[in-house]
Amino acid sequence: MICLTLMEQSIDKNLKVLEKYQHQVDMIELRLDTLLRPLDISPDKVRSDFNLPVIITFRRKIDGGKFDGPEPFRKKILLAYAKQNFDFIDLEMGEHFPDVEKTVLDSNTKI
Repeated sequence: MICLTLMEQSIDKNLKVLEKYQHQVDMIELRLDTLLRPLDISPDKVRSDFNLPVIITFRRKIDGGKFDGPEPFRKKILLAYAKQNFDFIDLEMGEHFPDVEKTVLDSNTKI
């Protein structure tokens, strides 16, 4: 199984990258930490536009990502996406977000 990591600043730019590789990949990882406005994205738009299984990732700088803001904000975004029943949500080892974990466990999403 091949996963394409999308790290552009907008969904439209990520879609252009996917167009180039869509026949070679089985799923995508959407990096929220690289998007300019991660909360402004409609989960339905992501599902319909990408039309592949999606891993939602929101990585901190300390973990190799771009996000350098407060953890409560990152948790809020992860919880909002967890409620949307994406295929996967990527949580770093050692993170403890009970609200996110419970939401994921109550849905079809996998960690």
